[in-house]
Amino acid sequence: MNYLAHQLLSGPSRDLRIGGFLGDFVKGPLRGKYPAAIERGIALHRRIDVFSDHHALVKRSIARLGPDMRRVGGIAIDLCYDHFLARHWHDYHRQPLADYCAEAYGLWSDYEAVMPPPALRFYQRARQYDLLHSYRDRDNLQRTLFYVARRLSRATPLAESYPRIHREYRQLQGDFVEFFPQLLAFADNTRRGLASADPN
Repeated sequence: MNYLAHQLLSGPSRDLRIGGFLGDFVKGPLRGKYPAAIERGIALHRRIDVFSDHHALVKRSIARLGPDMRRVGGIAIDLCYDHFLARHWHDYHRQPLADYCAEAYGLWSDYEAVMPPPALRFYQRARQYDLLHSYRDRDNLQRTLFYVARRLSRATPLAESYPRIHREYRQLQGDFVEFFPQLLAFADNTRRGLASADPN
């Protein structure tokens, strides 16, 4: 899952949401590096990623892109699913998408002091260009795929995935619509489990 999905899946807690954001930038054992509630958000992010990566519907979406996309297909589908989430936002949240995204940027700004430099750079770019909301636009999905492909350390076919997404658009959207309620239920159960395991 990508940034917009991780915000929604983190639930209403500010600490879990900042952990959901930092999960893409903080690697390795946590061990008190951040406040416990933020570390629960990072742990939630990691469990969501494992659940998604191993789910049959996600694997089916990746396979739709072709065998030569297997190595980068997960990245393409993460971005594609955020696009579908933005397009179907009203099915999953009462707050208008534009308002939710503005609120997310405001939340992230309160935690700039704890962000590692790559997270801070992404946050600043996301706020400047309203990246979370822009995922709704199919043209912006294409631009994002090109941007991410340029930033990867090795040459990949990621930038070429968009024509295949366009070709398989309705089927991929069907995968997402079938998969996302299952992911919402998993995230909700995992949040409750993490909260019950909290000694505080």
